Formats: sequence, C-alpha cells, structure tokens
Amino acid sequence: MNKFKKVALTALGASLAATSANAVDVSVSGSSEVGYATGSGNYSSTGESSAFGAGTGVSFSASGELDNGWTVSTTHATSNAFALTSSNISVDTGSMGKVRFNRIAAAASNAYDDVLPTAWEEANDKAAHSARGMRVADGLSSGSLSIILPTMEFGGGTFDLAADYDPNAGGAGGDPGATIARSVGVGSGYGVTAKIGFGPLTVYGAYANESSTKAADAIDGQNVMVQAVASLGSVSIGAGEWYANEENGGNDYSTTGMSVAFNVNDDLSLSYGELEDTREAHGATSAVTTDITSVQIAYSMGSMAVKAKRVETDNPYNQTTKNADETTEISVSFSF
Repeated sequence: MNKFKKVALTALGASLAATSANAVDVSVSGSSEVGYATGSGNYSSTGESSAFGAGTGVSFSASGELDNGWTVSTTHATSNAFALTSSNISVDTGSMGKVRFNRIAAAASNAYDDVLPTAWEEANDKAAHSARGMRVADGLSSGSLSIILPTMEFGGGTFDLAADYDPNAGGAGGDPGATIARSVGVGSGYGVTAKIGFGPLTVYGAYANESSTKAADAIDGQNVMVQAVASLGSVSIGAGEWYANEENGGNDYSTTGMSVAFNVNDDLSLSYGELEDTREAHGATSAVTTDITSVQIAYSMGSMAVKAKRVETDNPYNQTTKNADETTEISVSFSF
C-alpha cells in the first residue's frame, strides 16, 4: 500500500509565535470600477454589441518581524464576490533573499509576461486581443515556490534574479489540512527570471519549462521572453519578443511587440502599442498571424481615474475565419 505524506508549512502561525514582542502590520486596499465597452467584428459573433460592467477588488496584507530580523508577510487579493485572485506567503531574510510560497497567480516568472509601457492595460488583454505567444510560465501559479535573490549592484547598474519551481505545474494549488489537491497526470515545471537595469534602460528576461503527461495539455512546453524598456523623461519606449512551444498542444507561437507611452503631466498619460502574434502548427507549411493595435488614454484625479482605449485586431486568436475585432472601452475607477 502506498502512503502519501503531506508536509504543510503554516508560516503565518510560525510568525505569530516568533513575533511575540513585535507588532504585526495589517493593511487593506482595493478599488471599484465601472465601465462601458462597445465593439464590432466577427470574433464571437457578427455585428456590433455593447455592455456595461462593474467590479470591485480588495487586497489584504499582513507582515511581522521575527526575533532574528527576518520578515514574514502574506498577501491575499480578491475580485468580485471575494474570489481569490492572488495569494502568497513569503519569508524575507534580507541579505540572503526571499522565499515565497505562491497559492494563486504569484510565481515570480509570471511578473514579466508583459512590461511594455501603457497608459492603462496591456494590449494583450482578452480572448479577441490575445497574443498567445505571451504566456510566460502559465502553469507556474497555483502551488509554486519562488526564490527571489536581493538586488545586486554592478558598475552603476542593478541585477535581479528569481527562480520558481512547481511540482504540480498546471494543476490547482492546495490548502493544508485534510487534502492537498493533486492533479494526477500533470507534471512539474520551473522558471527563471532576470532583470537588468542600467540608467534609463531596463531589460527583462524569462525562461520557463513545464512538462505534462496529458496528451492534449497545451501547457506542456517551453516559454522564452526578452523585453526592454527605456524611460526618457516623460516618454517610455518598450519592445519585446516572446516564444512559446507546445510539445503536446501541437503549435509554436512567436510574438513581437512595441509600445510608446507619454506622460503629458502628473495626471494625464497616452500610449500606443502593437503586437504581432504568429501561430504555426507542427508540420504545417504556413502560419496564421494576429495583429493587434491599441491606443489608450488615462486621467487621474486623486483616488479617481478615467481611462479609455481603442483596440483593433486582425485574425483574432490566430483564426483566419474570424478576421476582425474592434473594441472601445471606457472605465471610471475609485481606489481606497
């Protein structure tokens, strides 16, 4: 008979026990947003459509210092109906770096999926506007471990390095207790992320490898990304390349992108971005390319922000039979 042993680390409880003489800082933040979207094309249906929307997100954070000077912290972010969107527990040792346990969508490799400068959102924001090559470590989210080294300085520049490991890549993370969820047939994954800063230029790089024994699992494969962003006063310019290989899914994806953002003043910003995403099926003699352009504007008034964007997509989701999508969105948000 096989026995499955569970090892659970209750970091928060350990921190409370070890911080008997130290205060624990707790904070709550969030935002509420209402929006209106209108679009046309033949991605999901032919013709024009429009809709209102609203949502609220709340984030809870807590941290405390151990007797040896280390810091234990936890963050939990929720969306509508308090659905958990991100959760992690971390131990910061200072000079030796940070160890973070990621419950949902918090792997270090996910942080740099798209860092191109924009006034509001990524151009790669939803299904019709999806650049499918931009999937850095998709499976390394729920139930992964991150090791984040301290920032290193060299020759006037900085260097950051982080690594992730997920023994259940693509599966759901679990809660300590009666059962820690395991997805049988889902393999493991790892990722490495680096950032180099030198003056106004910052270069980001990431590599992830995720394996799966599921025959049709598109997560199985490798992801590579490199991006560069230059901040020149009120103007920021960015460019990047992404590559995703599906060992089991049967496709290779390559994406190139660029964007320019301009801060008119402290409250008003504008941006323009382009993405070109190409899908090539294994063994195919031709490829399908999705082209995305995005124009955005954002204006802030203290805790209130008004934002708008126009996104146009050719061959959405790499499908020639759905050859157009045009969307305009307006949003008003309040932060607290």
